Amino acid sequence: MTSRTSFVGSSGFFVKKYSPRRHSAASLQPKDSFHHEGHEEHEVKKFRNINVRNLRVLRGERHPGDSARVSTRKPEASFFKGLQMLLGMFSLLCSGYAAGAAELTLTGVVRAQEEVVVRSESGGIVQRIAVREGERVREGQVLVELKNDRQKIALELTRARLGKAQALLAETKVLLDNAKKEHARVKIAGDALPRKELDDKGDQVLRLEALLQAQEAEVKQAKEEVNLRAIELKETQLLAPFSGAVTEIYIHRGDTLRPMDTQVLEIVDLDRLFAELLLPVSHLHRIRLDHRVKIRVESDASGRPAVLEGRVIHVNPKVDAASRTFRVKVAVPGDGRIRPGMTAQISFGS
Repeated sequence: MTSRTSFVGSSGFFVKKYSPRRHSAASLQPKDSFHHEGHEEHEVKKFRNINVRNLRVLRGERHPGDSARVSTRKPEASFFKGLQMLLGMFSLLCSGYAAGAAELTLTGVVRAQEEVVVRSESGGIVQRIAVREGERVREGQVLVELKNDRQKIALELTRARLGKAQALLAETKVLLDNAKKEHARVKIAGDALPRKELDDKGDQVLRLEALLQAQEAEVKQAKEEVNLRAIELKETQLLAPFSGAVTEIYIHRGDTLRPMDTQVLEIVDLDRLFAELLLPVSHLHRIRLDHRVKIRVESDASGRPAVLEGRVIHVNPKVDAASRTFRVKVAVPGDGRIRPGMTAQISFGS
């Protein structure tokens, strides 16, 4: 007798395992099953008949002994049916193209016409940040102020020098005016006064006129120095280049700025927006400036899709040779619902 147990192998299949016991002579004898010689000849003949039948079907023949399920359609009928299906698909494609030719819809990204990262023209330490992220600012408003004690002192010194030069110039003007009057009086007296006194009065007028010209140059130089110090003081204050919203601030109080290198903050004009698109070159003849379009934005500030009307403000006359497209800009109304970075579907009518 044979003892056997069953278990599930590592591959998940059900396996029968025989224990290594002694077998009887009867159990080692072959059985009349799949390995019988008559059964093998029967299977070979059956396989050969199936191959012959399949070959007849491929040739389009029919044998009286074949099954009735074998198709007897002529090749011409199959050909015409396939041609009919192709014609139907072609008509559908043509109708879809005609529908698309009436209205072209493309997806673009909304951008701001004015967007800048502000940098400082002069180096220094950040003393005050006058705005917050998300705050609306107007053109010329102070955004960030650097430490400017030295610039203020230098400006006051140059203003003092300018005041002194202007006072000396005013005094010289008075002296010159008196000298001219005295010289005129001496000339009127004529022979009544010595010739030397007349010459002295004339020399005095000439000296005062030369001094006046030198002092006028000093006043002009002092004014330029005042303007220069005022500009240096103004450069310690970063002003808004245009009206917009502060989207991001990159610095903190106490940070050291490097001139024309350190990014300070970003300002975006949310009132003037546009969407940039790439159109196939086949539509170049259809798109013109001020072409009216429909704009559908993914969602506005309230969470609902916004449908607006825009117009084409720029058509690039150059076509990209690689992609066979040209660039188009469409003005998007900035009514507070649309934000830069949103995606918009632009529909161009016929």
